[in-house]
Amino acid sequence: MPEVRLVVLGWRWPGKSLTGNTIMGREEFHLERAAEFCVKRETEVEGRQVVVVDTPGWFSAQDTPPSYKKELVRGASLCPPGPHAFLLVIPVGMFTEVDRARIEEHVSLFGEAVWRHTMVVFTWAEVLRTISIERYIRREGKDLKWVLEKCKRRYFVINNSVFGEDPQVGRLMERVDKMVAEEGHYDPEEAAVAAAIVRLPEVRLVVLGWRWPGKSLTGNTIMGREEFHLERAAEFCVKRETEVEGRQVVVELVRGASLCPPGPHAFLLVIPVGMFTEVDRARIEEHVSLFGEAVWRHTMVVFTWAEVLRTISIERYIRREGKDLKWVLEKCKRRYFVINNSVFGEDPQVGRLMERVDKMVAEEGHYDPEIEEPLTD
Repeated sequence: MPEVRLVVLGWRWPGKSLTGNTIMGREEFHLERAAEFCVKRETEVEGRQVVVVDTPGWFSAQDTPPSYKKELVRGASLCPPGPHAFLLVIPVGMFTEVDRARIEEHVSLFGEAVWRHTMVVFTWAEVLRTISIERYIRREGKDLKWVLEKCKRRYFVINNSVFGEDPQVGRLMERVDKMVAEEGHYDPEEAAVAAAIVRLPEVRLVVLGWRWPGKSLTGNTIMGREEFHLERAAEFCVKRETEVEGRQVVVELVRGASLCPPGPHAFLLVIPVGMFTEVDRARIEEHVSLFGEAVWRHTMVVFTWAEVLRTISIERYIRREGKDLKWVLEKCKRRYFVINNSVFGEDPQVGRLMERVDKMVAEEGHYDPEIEEPLTD
């Protein structure tokens, strides 16, 4: 990447500011006391721009003042459109349950998604002498392992006694490149939406689709049992209820939005993976529009039969299919989910689908048949 944006996190005195200086190649962040405010500095590393934001060093979970927490979160907005990586600085030494709780308390201020963009940076590793960092991690036990698992075991060992031009900083940038290739960058606005997501106690779904795309089978996968007949297309709406991970889920097939009052949280538009034509697009437009134009804000495409792709990703399939499928996805704000209808009964994919619905409802609310005035009657 031509520019790398980093936010450095950590509590008092773990080498957080010193790590920022090592990346900068010069002293830019004060070491004598924990900063009360975020400090942003820029430098060049191996021909590319690097932005480093040093954040206030936190105290124990209960003792960090609210003003510090607010300033800590502000750090992510100082490098728009969002940091590529959060560097969580942990000094090598005894790591306790209190340390784990302190990290969880402060890192979670950025939202759950922050962990996908976080890398642990170990400092003071020279105290290990002949012990490898891997052996140290194994020795420290479950609390440190918990943090590393949250970060997908991404970590880097930095030597802050080597100051100025040093290849270790270039290697750190390469690790960040790899993480961004896998996860993208952290988006503060997206994180704010995620923080507003409420786990709905009840989820109301309407499943749409033409004959034989796996519509009824998708309903059965969500239900965890056979409730909808597969042998022929239903002539009437069919409504069933079940429980998924402790919450009530109402599934309605075909065309009714009035059977799950006060209105469905989501319309699941089932599309089988395969050749998608202009006729398919027109067919979808004709039938979905019966619920009114606003229905698209509450609609998510659910791809079935994706197993026929084998080694091709769903993203590549979408690119390959061209403008007609892309039109449908753009109408749905590119909300889609791939479901495996060959996995029947208890399966985490249904819970993940419910989470996607939670997110959509946080952004759009639920579909209200009285307001939208659907043309189905």
